[in-house]
Amino acid sequence: MKKVVVDEKRLIKLAKKHKNFLESYTINRVAYLFNDHVFYLAYFSNKSGDNIKGHAIISPDTDDRYEHEMALSPLVQHAVTVHNIKYTGGERAKIKFSFFYEYRDYLEDIVGANVFSQEHQVIYERALKVVSNVIDLQENLVNSYYEAMDLHNETSKRGYFIDEELEKFRGRFREVNRRSKREATISVAKGEYYGKAI
Repeated sequence: MKKVVVDEKRLIKLAKKHKNFLESYTINRVAYLFNDHVFYLAYFSNKSGDNIKGHAIISPDTDDRYEHEMALSPLVQHAVTVHNIKYTGGERAKIKFSFFYEYRDYLEDIVGANVFSQEHQVIYERALKVVSNVIDLQENLVNSYYEAMDLHNETSKRGYFIDEELEKFRGRFREVNRRSKREATISVAKGEYYGKAI
């Protein structure tokens, strides 16, 4: 795929056309390629930058209103998805799970020793299964996060994304989000096992 060469001055000029007095602007540097034209998403906010006032779709290649309208949804979806993967998935991927590994190893040892009554043995086996599932889900989440970030880095380096890459991003986000929710469900279920007196 070709790399997009950005004319910074032209982009800034296009963004400034839509800016109101006392607003600042930010241009998302990863464009959307549609009909061989690149489209950028520009955000406008108050001077402190903490309150987004509006947005504009800008293109140095075309003035076709229809194409600008068609670019809006993919650009917003891409920006939101990348943000969520980077900040939500990234936070989850950074969690240190060393305690869970130690806990799993401890549970494996005591379950393997088979020293408890049948009732207690079942409780420890369930706990082991839950902890093992949480570890597996976290490892899958971390893998999904890094796959998504690799795709983001590739599109950032090239300067644009296409529809197929947007679907990959969205699929990675759904995967990260689904695994996060499943982990939370398992964590709640884990509480049931530890609520019993042993």
